[in-house]
Amino acid sequence: MQKKRNTKSRAADLLIILLCFAGAGVSGFAFWQEYNRTLVKLNEEPVGLIVFKNRTAHRKIEDRTAWDRLKQESPIYNGDTIRTAEASVATITFEDAVTQVSLYENTLIRVFYDSRGARIDFSGGNLDVNSGGRSVWIADGASMLEVESGGQASVNKSAESFSVSVNGGRANFNGAELESGDLRSFLRDGTPDTGPAVAVTSFGNFVRILGLADGVIPALFTWTAANFDEDTHVIVEVARDREFSRVVQTRDVRGASSVSLPLESGNYWWRVYPVQGDARNVPARGYASGRIEALPAAAVTALAPFPSQELSGETGVPFSWTSVEGADGYRLEISANENMGGPAVSRRVQGSSVVQTGLADGRWYWRVSPVFPAQVKGDALASKTGVFSLSSVSAVPASPALIAPVQNGALGRDHPRLSWKYDPAAAFWTVELADNPSLSNPLLRADTASNFYSLPAELLQEGKTYFWRVTARSRADTARTGVSPVYSFTAEDHLYEQRSVFPPDNYYAVVGEGGGISFTCRSNVPYQNYLQISSQSDFSSLMVNDPMEGRAHTVSELPSGMWYWRIYADGESGPVASAPRRLNVVSGSETPSIAAPSVVRRGETLELEWSSLYFASYRLDVYNADDPGNSVESRITESSSAALPTSSLEPGEYIVSVTGANPESALSTRVAGLSAEARFTVMPAGEPEPAALAVLPPEPPPPVVQPAAAVPPPEPPVVRPAAVSRIISGSFPPDGYILSTEQLAGVSSVYFTWEGRAAEYRFALYRADGEVVVPPSVVPSASFTMQNPRALEPGAYEWEIWEKDRRGRWGESAASRFTVTTDPPAIRKLPTTDQGALYGKR
Repeated sequence: MQKKRNTKSRAADLLIILLCFAGAGVSGFAFWQEYNRTLVKLNEEPVGLIVFKNRTAHRKIEDRTAWDRLKQESPIYNGDTIRTAEASVATITFEDAVTQVSLYENTLIRVFYDSRGARIDFSGGNLDVNSGGRSVWIADGASMLEVESGGQASVNKSAESFSVSVNGGRANFNGAELESGDLRSFLRDGTPDTGPAVAVTSFGNFVRILGLADGVIPALFTWTAANFDEDTHVIVEVARDREFSRVVQTRDVRGASSVSLPLESGNYWWRVYPVQGDARNVPARGYASGRIEALPAAAVTALAPFPSQELSGETGVPFSWTSVEGADGYRLEISANENMGGPAVSRRVQGSSVVQTGLADGRWYWRVSPVFPAQVKGDALASKTGVFSLSSVSAVPASPALIAPVQNGALGRDHPRLSWKYDPAAAFWTVELADNPSLSNPLLRADTASNFYSLPAELLQEGKTYFWRVTARSRADTARTGVSPVYSFTAEDHLYEQRSVFPPDNYYAVVGEGGGISFTCRSNVPYQNYLQISSQSDFSSLMVNDPMEGRAHTVSELPSGMWYWRIYADGESGPVASAPRRLNVVSGSETPSIAAPSVVRRGETLELEWSSLYFASYRLDVYNADDPGNSVESRITESSSAALPTSSLEPGEYIVSVTGANPESALSTRVAGLSAEARFTVMPAGEPEPAALAVLPPEPPPPVVQPAAAVPPPEPPVVRPAAVSRIISGSFPPDGYILSTEQLAGVSSVYFTWEGRAAEYRFALYRADGEVVVPPSVVPSASFTMQNPRALEPGAYEWEIWEKDRRGRWGESAASRFTVTTDPPAIRKLPTTDQGALYGKR
């Protein structure tokens, strides 16, 4: 007897599975809606906007419980609570577009705004206020500060004191009138602080300072003081670290309220504090501190128009230039005078290109300057002045350069689009398509104002060959034309495309000896792709014809000059190729020859000159000949000369080194050149001049680089101490560090960093028994983030770093060890900042 089996319907199972997936989808959608609901209010207009943010800042909307992370241009609403973390900055511009409030690190405020102006409930930290056409009120418990219309003030609130510095205009604090330059400080109980106090007025707690054309980055400190007597003076200190263990500048200022300190590019911490007599101790209150980011001089490079370009102002003149990191926009100036006096156009532009209309015929000069946010101090460098001419007579358009499909290529019927290179001299283009090379009885003849045209899909038949050309019509006289050659293609059901991704067209690849250039593409072609490089635009002769494995291929050597490159494949219906791109290869291995006096008296200026490199900036370093590991002078400049003061140099022998470098941009690579050195002697000011001052001849070229196998491996990277490697808000992990599981439970990631300047590193993490926790992973910078700290179970660990040199070889590893224990973190507590009531504690 056959038993009846208890089976379920497969259709019912499938229905249940579909219902589960649908429920998960609805839940995910609802979660996404709720998550984004914390970012904006749909029923309320914002009262302000975050116009600048550095590092981490959060905002909590009044009727919400969740904190969301602020982004650039995040909206701000009435009642929002905003907080900044350590080393963070956020600037709010209110709806009048003039009133601004800047929050510095560990600051907590609540924002309100109406027709009377802005009101800030201030819980603690540091604020800068620039009021617009209305006053700004800052409330601190029972105290109220009013920064009147057009006024500027800095406010600091700590556990010990509350201070107000008026930097411009007028203010009122609890009924007391304050003028520009006034400084008031109060203890937490409200009584006036009678101790000496200093407030910096030249910038806020965080500032970015631009360098000058000669590479010097001047940081100008100005301050106001209160409760000073005859023996009170000011100490200004600048250090490389927050703890001031690496002080680089110290000034003892007496009888003045400002000082300028020259800095190299990089990050610094500063403090300005009052002292009595010969004391040097930092007071518990009454001093100012903050952070500086010193930026090297950055100028834009004018790209177009150029002098030889024929232009007509009928449809506008297209301008373009290179972008500058950190710029908030650009200032375009156009003048009829070579000295750029009385510009006819002076406008601010957001991007790196614009079309300018309304210019008359004639010769014009132009330049572009980057515009930085208010947190950036210093004068931005303008580009070199360009020149172009306009004529009311339109130029004859060039013969259109056909881009896609390529000659004898294929075109998919699912996306049949023809394209060609844009020409500003053309008013429109006429497209012709036929099934014969003479284009008689064309299947299509159409005009378009764009440099592409989409064909009707039903016009093409699978496997059939078609012929096409494009005629450009002049803007002034459409009878004046430029006619392209006739190209052919074969129609296919599916579109196979080759797209070049990198380098972009007209890219400058600056390569040193042994360097390489990486080419990438996107392709859906089911055939073998080849990278083709030729000195001819039609690729009639090939310098490179290498098969590509995947989407990238590196060419190790390519001579200097201008090249064309494309991605090419042979298909069943004909070749498929990307549009040709231009590539400019420039040698970056040239050594700048230095000319310098061999002897100079102390106090005189040492004049240095060196040979210019293409697209290069230079790093200048001066070392004591007895201590070549530490530079006594360092600067970055774009010129091929420098004037070096010697008043700070002790008598003796010195080495000056110049290294050429090419800064990275959208149109060029970043490559450091080889260094050249020269020696000079500094004599005491009183000694007689030697018999002859000889000019050193240029340094001989560097020795020929040996093959990779003969060159010793690079030095391993140095694993830095605890102050650099950190876990979220604490130092982690120096060699021998002991970490508790309790500490790991409070973080979401572990951040490893080390010291090194290589382009690539390899990171690995092991247990003491050899078990791999993080397999060797290639990272592009000197840091690695481990996203799963729960994987660090109790035990001993070792992490290793390998450095890759410029020739692609891995050096020896450097290692550091740490231990994870279940014991409470009594041995070493992770450093944290006591926020007080900052996050809602009472």
